[in-house]
Order: sequence, then structure tokens, then C-alpha cells
Amino acid sequence: ATVPGTFAFTTPGTTPGVGTASQGVTFTPTATANYNTVSLTVNVTVAKATPTVTTGPTATGITFGQTLAGSTLNGGVASVPGTFAFTTPTAQPSAGTATQSVTFTPAASGNYNTVTVNVNVTVAKATPTVTTAPTAASISFGQTLADAVLSGGVASVPGTFAFTTPSTQ
Repeated sequence: ATVPGTFAFTTPGTTPGVGTASQGVTFTPTATANYNTVSLTVNVTVAKATPTVTTGPTATGITFGQTLAGSTLNGGVASVPGTFAFTTPTAQPSAGTATQSVTFTPAASGNYNTVTVNVNVTVAKATPTVTTAPTAASISFGQTLADAVLSGGVASVPGTFAFTTPSTQ
């Protein structure tokens, strides 16, 4: 301004939405006896807020071969209402404890950013299926099972067949 004074929003209690909003401003000259106040508008750009996740959810266990979509997320606390979901629900983690990414999506997604947190998922070993047992070669009395050759056999995953107690006679 060309004279001393202060600028203030006309309605300072207004909470504009995300985006660009035209807001009223009033210039009040210091010498109010000599000058009138002036009203004008300014553009205020409002960015999305980022919520706070204070407690991440917990995940139920799955079995190797299942996708993360087979695990259920429970709980989780954020500063605004919303939902938690696996970031990559089609991922198939290996057996053990797998750290996985979870995305929190606020219900008011137009005003808030998403937030990513990590959770641990326990992945149990899978049990293969044997559809055809192997056959054992003949052995003579006194020989151990280790002397018998196993052949054939079909399982649901690649692997080998072996006697549980090869030293048995």
C-alpha cells in the first residue's frame, strides 16, 4: 500500500478447501482519520493435508503361495477416518516374516494425502501334495534302505524323495 497500515483476511475463520480459493482481504490504514479501508481479494492455494498414522494395522498370517490379499488387516489408527489396504495385494511373499507395505487412504481423499506404513506378515510354509509315491528297487536281506534306489513319484513341487530312516535293515 502507499500508506502505512495492515492487511487482514475479511473472514479469518474461513477454512477453504483444497485448490485455489479467492479470499477477501481488508487493508486498514494506520491513519484511519484520513483514509478509508480498502477491500480486495487474493488467491489462496490450499494443499492436501497429510494425516498421521499413530498405529499401523496388524495382518493375519498366510501360507506360502497365497497372495497378500489372503491376509486380513485389523485395527490401525489414523488422525482422520479412512481404510488400510496392502499396497501390492497380488504379491506372494516367501515363507517367514515378511515386511509389507500398506497404504492408508483417507475417506476424504480430496483433502488428504495417502500414507504408507509397513506391517509384518507371517507366511507359513506350504505342504506339497504327493500324487504318486515313488517305487523302491529290491534289496537283499541285510542291506539297508539306503541301498534301494527310489524312482518315479510325482509331487506338486520339484524335489527329491528319500527314505526317512535310510539305515534301517
